[in-house]
Amino acid sequence: MKSADIIQALGGPGEVAKLCKVRPQAVSQWYGIDPKTKLERSIPDARLMYLKVIKRAVFAKLEAKQAA
Repeated sequence: MKSADIIQALGGPGEVAKLCKVRPQAVSQWYGIDPKTKLERSIPDARLMYLKVIKRAVFAKLEAKQAA
């Protein structure tokens, strides 16, 4: 699953920022392509684990959609 898809499903960068108690600018660093390295950015592992626990239903829908 791409980070951008997860963030969008959770309500966007602003909502994810509230959930993780960070600023939306921080969340914007978790998706897209890093211009310096040209690599795909991702949600930090600890944040992703936290989001999966508190938003199980959202992740279940994403996983079902991906499996289809």
